[in-house]
Amino acid sequence: MLTVQSDTTQVRLTTKLRLALGLATRSFWSPWGAKEGPFWAHVLLTGILNALVAAFIALGVTAFEDTPLGFVYLQVFPYAQGIGYSMMALGTLANLLIGVERVRCWSPLAQGIYWVGLPLLGGIIGFNLVSYLRLGTLVTTWGGARSYSLAASVGLGVMITFVFIQVSAAQGRANRAQAEADRERIRSLAAEARAAQATLRMMQAQIEPHFLFNTLANVASLMDSRPADAHAMLEDLIRYLRTSLRVARLDQTTLALEFDLLRAYLSVFRFRLGSRLRFDLELEEGLSQVQLAPMLLQPIVENALKHGIEPKVEGGTVEIRARRDDDMLGIEIADSGMGFGGDPGNGFGLTNVRERLNLIYGDSARMVIRENPGGGTVVALWLPLVSP
Repeated sequence: MLTVQSDTTQVRLTTKLRLALGLATRSFWSPWGAKEGPFWAHVLLTGILNALVAAFIALGVTAFEDTPLGFVYLQVFPYAQGIGYSMMALGTLANLLIGVERVRCWSPLAQGIYWVGLPLLGGIIGFNLVSYLRLGTLVTTWGGARSYSLAASVGLGVMITFVFIQVSAAQGRANRAQAEADRERIRSLAAEARAAQATLRMMQAQIEPHFLFNTLANVASLMDSRPADAHAMLEDLIRYLRTSLRVARLDQTTLALEFDLLRAYLSVFRFRLGSRLRFDLELEEGLSQVQLAPMLLQPIVENALKHGIEPKVEGGTVEIRARRDDDMLGIEIADSGMGFGGDPGNGFGLTNVRERLNLIYGDSARMVIRENPGGGTVVALWLPLVSP
């Protein structure tokens, strides 16, 4: 148990260390941006950079002098660290007192003096600090090897700082260009989404009017001859419209609401066909709150009634089943009517459904149309299973 806890603690510490260094590294190379990550991570990265600079100087010296590389590196290393950390300390202090945003507002000349002056002053302070700690003296006059070493070290520091700023500026320009491209892409995607949503609303609106007008015409025809049936048909129509209005303004509905809508729709249609129409809806337990696009199934049911049940003298049955299949939702609408014959997939209703599936789900959904073994047609939909 103690071993498991120790391993877990070690993993957490390693993860935190990796995240901290990642944040610090991303902001370390930008003099303009806010420094992210813990302060100690920036101290560590500065020490690593100082050590690399020391190695670069040592390699340069040994290229012209017959001196062991290790000896030269040990001589240069403390000066590189002193100069590097002095530059870091001075830059941090200046940032606290002045602020990067204020420097941004300065003229190019003032910014140049600022960015050259800081490392120059930091280099002089760092070199003298290490010199005093090692030798007990400061460079107060010009001349001699130590003065030239100071000039060379500070000059190298300024040059590195200049390169550092140029690389950072180029990276900043690239980041701004990428950010603008990302914003343009987001605007483009938002426009596409609005256009797709408008298309979906238009498709949904195309489903309702003709059904409503046909039903009201049927109610009017029954008012004199069969007033009781006309009243019952009107009640079912009101129930259908109430459910329809409930989901009309939604981008997503639930299977329970969609099945209620289909049940009311089929009940209205049964007044037209009488005993020639039978229907059964079966919703698997646990799927009632699964989400899908509103009124996605009605055009399929309408096609089953129009092309399958109505033309058949003895009528038929419409069966609607919804079930879970792993991470997919399977919905089958089967009728025992005449069947489509020819090419079953080109009717307006099914074209509407196919286009809506493509707009909403892309390649994640599919629709399959096949013959019903007992006669008629089966339309099967496979949709991503989306729970609230």
